[in-house]
Amino acid sequence: SVEPSLPDSLDWWKMENLRYRGVDYDLSIGEDFVQVSYVRGKTENLKLQVTLKKNSKQKVYVDGKETQDYTEDGDYVRVTVPFRSCKIFVK
Repeated sequence: SVEPSLPDSLDWWKMENLRYRGVDYDLSIGEDFVQVSYVRGKTENLKLQVTLKKNSKQKVYVDGKETQDYTEDGDYVRVTVPFRSCKIFVK
């Protein structure tokens, strides 16, 4: 589960060589995006849940394609995808 919360002085943050259940990956986050890259290991049955802030005029995208496959909770949206290299953002 990823829910970006950056200090005002940062636009984005990248972390490399993270590990989750034996899977290594890199993670980049910003106020309006989460990107998982360079995934190494067996990801079968693993999921990634991303929570991002959204207003009523924004749309949700997974790998550059608009999606309606998300849930809303107030000003936030939650997207769940298989754990893999991907980028989820709102704009």
